[in-house]
Amino acid sequence: MENKNNKEDLEKKYSGNTDEKLFLYLRRNHPVEVRRIEGIKEPFISIFDGDKFRLLQSKKEMVNWIFSDIEYEEKFKDLETSVIRRTIKKYIDYISS
Repeated sequence: MENKNNKEDLEKKYSGNTDEKLFLYLRRNHPVEVRRIEGIKEPFISIFDGDKFRLLQSKKEMVNWIFSDIEYEEKFKDLETSVIRRTIKKYIDYISS
């Protein structure tokens, strides 16, 4: 139940200035692997990039990395940079919750 509330809170937090097509693209093209280790509260979250996984260390670093990966994609040329970055932040928060 708590996980559902987290997702609803994320929807409220990011409503209005994100792009659902980009969000879906991120979910399909950047799959996630979550590893939990006994005795450590926070899980290790890795995002897949082509041929390797990148460990989610800092949100800013991951936003910059994903942004550089998709900023030249033809299908997202019409989106403002702020919308792209905000959608990436939403995706990272979504997979982290």
